[in-house]
Amino acid sequence: DIIQRIFDHRYSFPSSLSENTDDREKAYSTHLDPREIKYARSSISTWATQIIGNRVYRDMQQLIHPSVNPTDTPQIPARLAASANSRTRAKGVQTVTKEILLSFRISDRVSFFQRHAPLAWYLTECMAAPRTSDGQIIERKRRPPSIIQVAALSSFVMARNQYANGYWALQNGIWHIARQSHVDVKRVDCLKGISVHDTTARRALMTVADDSLAKLQKNLMEGVKVSEMRYRWVLDNIQ
Repeated sequence: DIIQRIFDHRYSFPSSLSENTDDREKAYSTHLDPREIKYARSSISTWATQIIGNRVYRDMQQLIHPSVNPTDTPQIPARLAASANSRTRAKGVQTVTKEILLSFRISDRVSFFQRHAPLAWYLTECMAAPRTSDGQIIERKRRPPSIIQVAALSSFVMARNQYANGYWALQNGIWHIARQSHVDVKRVDCLKGISVHDTTARRALMTVADDSLAKLQKNLMEGVKVSEMRYRWVLDNIQ
């Protein structure tokens, strides 16, 4: 309450008749030392801006290497290796699988970011979500803010670390291949951090295919040993 009163005081900000009108431009500064600013409102706003900026920077760093808690749901790997040799697997790197791709949910990303980066989520919500006059967030059917926030945070993390592709970038790269997007579209999305490179996405699909085939062969062999039919296919309209 004291800080709010100091901030809102009429003498905490230079008036248009003041000799120090330049201090107006120092408010919310990202690089000036708050202790060198004369007026309280400009000094407090600069201090708060830098505190929040440093905190968001740390939150985004934690999204690159999130702490793993077995009780937390959903579990979303920040990095999905498109392919992995024995050396990479020994390091415990998560390789992309069909189950991970099929489990992709926007709602899971929303919950994950709200829990692991609440401040970053709040700031993107302030930028993306419209509000009513009393401060209530307006829910929109078209372009829901939550989807835009997930896309933005995913690209921000991808910009910080090219291997942090598990939030959306890898799935988006595979989607581009599925819909046969033009090569220029893929390149632009890759530059924006929205998608992985086309080569990475194709390598991931090969890994998923090889892994699924290996699991199928293993399951079939186990079924043969116990004289059990594990799979049945019906092929119709073959010409």
